[in-house]
Amino acid sequence: MENQNEELEIQHRLYIQEENINVSDLPNEIKQAMRNFNAKLKVYEDTDDESEENELFYQLQQDDVAIADDILTWWEDENAEGEEEID
Repeated sequence: MENQNEELEIQHRLYIQEENINVSDLPNEIKQAMRNFNAKLKVYEDTDDESEENELFYQLQQDDVAIADDILTWWEDENAEGEEEID
């Protein structure tokens, strides 16, 4: 069975690259969510069960959006604090 991995664009990774965010600067909660995501992605990549693959794909999409949203919120908060200090 061929995985749908090509269909899975990992948005939080793209956002980190686009904004040149250093992962080590992220809060521990976000880094832990990313580790959990990577573990689930590994299971997804290794599964041969189509129904499990479909369920994991759906979960990965939801997790990815949540992580990307958390990173975006953190990034905006970090930059807002920097802008306030300049004013």
